[in-house]
Amino acid sequence: SPRRLWEALRRGAERVANSWREWRFGPVRLLGYGFYAAAAGATAAWITGSLVGPEQLGGAVILLVGGLVGAGLWAQKLEGSSVLSRPFGYFGSLVGATVGAGVAGGAGYDTSLLLAALATAAPWTQAIGRLRCLVQGCCHGREAPTWIGIRYHDPRSRVCSIAGLRGVPLHPNPLYSILANVVIGLLLLRLWALGATEGMVIGVYLMLAG
Repeated sequence: SPRRLWEALRRGAERVANSWREWRFGPVRLLGYGFYAAAAGATAAWITGSLVGPEQLGGAVILLVGGLVGAGLWAQKLEGSSVLSRPFGYFGSLVGATVGAGVAGGAGYDTSLLLAALATAAPWTQAIGRLRCLVQGCCHGREAPTWIGIRYHDPRSRVCSIAGLRGVPLHPNPLYSILANVVIGLLLLRLWALGATEGMVIGVYLMLAG
C-alpha cells in the first residue's frame, strides 16, 4: 500500500540521516557522507560521458571541471558560512558547467550535446547528493506529523547542533528531492531514448528542476 511504501522510505531516510561516520588521521578529518558527494560526481561523469560518446569526451571533461569549480565558488562565496561548512553548492555546478560548455564549444566541441547530456545526468547526480544532505542535516524541513517526519539524534548533525531539533519529527526535504529527481531523471532518459532535440531535453530539465 502507499502508506506502507512511504513508511519504508521514511525509515530508510531516517537511518541514513543518523549514519554520521568520521575518521581522523592527524589533523585530517574524513567524513563518511563525503562518499555520497564523490558518488554523485562519479555518476555525473559516467552518464554524461556515456551519452556524448568518445568524440566529445574532451568537452565533457571541460564541462565537468567547470561544474566542480562552479559548485565550490557557489558554496564558498554565495552561500559561505563557517557554521554550515558547506563545501559545494549544487546549483553553482550548473552555472559552472554552462560556462564550461561555452569553453568547450570554443574548442570545437558540441555545446548543445554536452549540456543536454549533463541535464540528463543532473537529476541522478542531485538525488545521490541529497543522501549527504540527509546525514549533514543541512536541508531539513519544518516540524512534521510523526508518520511523515524523520528524527535526528546524532549531535553532530546540523539539525541537532544548530537548529536544536534533536528528536523532533521533521519533513524529510532531501527525500522529497530524491523522489522528484528520480521522476525527472526517468523522464529525461525517455526523451533521450526517443531522440528528442537537445534543446527540449535541456528545457524540460530546467523547468522541472526549477
